[in-house]
Amino acid sequence: MVRITKPKKSRVLATAITMMQLASTHLQGAAGIICTGIILVFSLACCAVVAGEEAVFDVVGYGAIGDGSTDDTKAFEAAWAAACGADAPSSSMVVPAWKTFLVGPVEFQGPCAPRNITVQVMGTIVAPPASAWSVGRKFDYWLMFYRVDGLTVTGNGMLDGNGQSWWGIRCSDLDCVESAPTALKLVQCNSLVLSHFSSRNSPQMHIAIIEQIRHRGASHHHRSGEQPEHGRHPRRELQRRADHRFKHRHRRRLRLHRLRQPLRHGPRHHLRPRSRNKICAFASLTSIGSLGKDGAEAAVEYIEVSNVQFINTKYGARIKTWEGGEGYAKSISFTDIEFTNVENPVLITQFYRGLDGVGAQEGAVAVSNVTYTNLRGTSSQATAVAFECSTAGSCTDIHVNTMRITGPTSAQETVARCQNVQGDTSGNVYPVIPCLQYQSNFERMVKFRMFRDNNTRFVAWSRSEGAAAGIICASILLVALACGTVVAADEDRVFNVVRYGARGNGRTDDTKVRVRHGFYVFVSSNVRRASSRFGVPGISAKAFAGAWAAACVAGAPSASIHVPARKTFLVGPVAFQGPCASPRITVKVMGNITAPPACSWSGGTKVDYWLMFYQVDGLTVTGKGMLDGNGESWWVRRCSDLGCVKAAPTALKLVNCNNLELSHFRSENSPQMHIVVIASRSVRVKHLTIVAPGDSPNTDGIHIGQSENVRITDSTIATGDDCVSIGSGSRFVTVHDVTCGPGHGVSVGSLGKHGGKAAVEHVDVRNVHFINTMNGARIKTWEGGQGYAKSISFTNIEFTNVDNPVVINQFYEDRGFPVKGAVAISNITYTNLRGTSSQSTAVAFECSRSGSCTEIHVRSMKITGPGGRKAVARCLNAQGDTTGYIYPKISCLK
Repeated sequence: MVRITKPKKSRVLATAITMMQLASTHLQGAAGIICTGIILVFSLACCAVVAGEEAVFDVVGYGAIGDGSTDDTKAFEAAWAAACGADAPSSSMVVPAWKTFLVGPVEFQGPCAPRNITVQVMGTIVAPPASAWSVGRKFDYWLMFYRVDGLTVTGNGMLDGNGQSWWGIRCSDLDCVESAPTALKLVQCNSLVLSHFSSRNSPQMHIAIIEQIRHRGASHHHRSGEQPEHGRHPRRELQRRADHRFKHRHRRRLRLHRLRQPLRHGPRHHLRPRSRNKICAFASLTSIGSLGKDGAEAAVEYIEVSNVQFINTKYGARIKTWEGGEGYAKSISFTDIEFTNVENPVLITQFYRGLDGVGAQEGAVAVSNVTYTNLRGTSSQATAVAFECSTAGSCTDIHVNTMRITGPTSAQETVARCQNVQGDTSGNVYPVIPCLQYQSNFERMVKFRMFRDNNTRFVAWSRSEGAAAGIICASILLVALACGTVVAADEDRVFNVVRYGARGNGRTDDTKVRVRHGFYVFVSSNVRRASSRFGVPGISAKAFAGAWAAACVAGAPSASIHVPARKTFLVGPVAFQGPCASPRITVKVMGNITAPPACSWSGGTKVDYWLMFYQVDGLTVTGKGMLDGNGESWWVRRCSDLGCVKAAPTALKLVNCNNLELSHFRSENSPQMHIVVIASRSVRVKHLTIVAPGDSPNTDGIHIGQSENVRITDSTIATGDDCVSIGSGSRFVTVHDVTCGPGHGVSVGSLGKHGGKAAVEHVDVRNVHFINTMNGARIKTWEGGQGYAKSISFTNIEFTNVDNPVVINQFYEDRGFPVKGAVAISNITYTNLRGTSSQSTAVAFECSRSGSCTEIHVRSMKITGPGGRKAVARCLNAQGDTTGYIYPKISCLK
């Protein structure tokens, strides 16, 4: 019934001793010592590998028959209870091969005692037919695992959902169960692996998952022409109240390999799945949606679908939204997709109305930043591409990069249907999409190819030890392979920009590439045209970009770009493109990097950055050096002539960079904002010094937008605008131990410009000292905006000679737009605020009459006028309360 596997240390050590005796006999001197040491190391490694214990529980030992007709449910429940309660580091429940077990419905409940628990499906598990399910039972699952961490479901067996007994039932009588069940449901199971088994004929969905998961080698089948069951639908199945709809927007990674059924995403789910190497046959689609049903708000982002083959499907890559919906679907990519006889290969539709045929409705789920790259194959119909979007302008940033989809044969023509879409195409695109503009983008055109691999080194020993040495060394290799031990050097590849042609004298343009030491950088023939956009005509490539390309593709655990000390590098503008091969990549700024003056930027340049990192996960920018934006050359220019660039650039822009760290360097005199972080998560900013003159325009220190889990600490910021500004789409942002001044304080906003919808929540500002700033703790929204700013706290804040220490302002004027409505501000807490105001008004809560300023809490505050003189609070339409000593008194709070 239960088998405990014990470590076989004695056998390993006995074999090691024998091999060491052989080594000492046949190898003399240093060679013998080295080989003996290697054998000993690998033997100890083997002992460590086999040192674990695993409790194994076979369902047959608990009474399962496995004849396909006897109900084995109770036996499975008993085996699970034993495996889940086993006092061992890991346990397994085994479903043996060559048997068919009739089971279910059944729930496998956790948490379990073992850290890792495995269900080995080697045989077949079959569900009872629909007629056998009890009337009135409301199970929505056949097999369910609940709160089982460390779970693995694997094996070469099969889950047979017996779906054919359900699909013919229309629930026309009381004997029909209300809804067909999902075959395998997994709820709150962390560190979960599903692999190698097959799932066949599920009554409804094959696999429904909640929480983080990795799929490998699972397959799903149903017969063509039957009611389709979705392969996987990773959505939150429990219905939430509308006011909690943003509570569970957590990004997750979903990896799927070699699957035969599509990936489908439901609304209100932040994911970044990577769907690779799939075959989808006789099914509907890989679908984003449907989203926004019944006017609901949807949120889907960061979806990557790559290396998928569609065979005889009704749809291919589809994004589908209901009319009248709200929210967004954005940052979605389809890459390396192949279509074989697909009815509708590429589709975006915002006109889904459902089966009731309800007429057109206002509004639509916004679809943006959707990229199609390298799509190829055949369509069974004349229309291969259909982009059907609403007139609201909610289909934007649609990019098609290389596509060729013909009719059933390559000689048959296809067309693209396009309505209300904004975007561009590049490369060879067929069929032509009339409403998208052809555009050559710099980041798409530059392709670096590097020759000279410094990773590879060959070492040969000249001394021969005879045949015995060869036998023993071969034995050493066999021991290493048997243990599964790989000895690898955790080497950090370092790429010095000087080696790629940078001079660092502060005068020579270090964006130019020079050939040195046998290293070459090859770029496409279009680079010269592209580089002219950046104000450096005739440049074949960029030195810093060349060093970046080498570091980004380095096949090492980590890579570094080194900007050496005691040098000044004239660089820019330049974009550092990801994703990179190395999981960790570091830019070490030890010297100074300076931007070219405003007069040297081309008049037609439209880039809004000086230095930009895009889609680089695991990035660290650090060092004792400085980024000098040369902003003084911009601040005196008012764009009065054609030679002036329309907008001053941001010094350092980071977009889609997860697990990001910025630390220790200095940023000085940015033309506009110093640092902008957009659409990133897990960001750490620490020990930075950011400076610009107090009268410099729009030189925010750090701006955060559409990002989450951002932590800014231990930094000094003195600029001409906000020290830290937090824009829409940001959540879980902390600003701790920061000195701010001069500048405009720490601002949440501005939010809701042009009637836009904003969302900011979970912001914690703590231990911040404002010195000689225009504002301190400020929340600012535009008139006529929508959305919310909530769950924001300011704690242990000190003000020294601040013009407006505490501000909530819902009257930021947006001329030309309607002023009805306001961004809702709620659950704002001020705790232990102290210091001096340079003006008599220390606190200003100015809210609209719509009642959208609620739950304003002030806990202990003393802010006086200059020199300890009297201060007052101005309060309009704010609702909340105060506790503790409060000065000045806030009249509208209880």
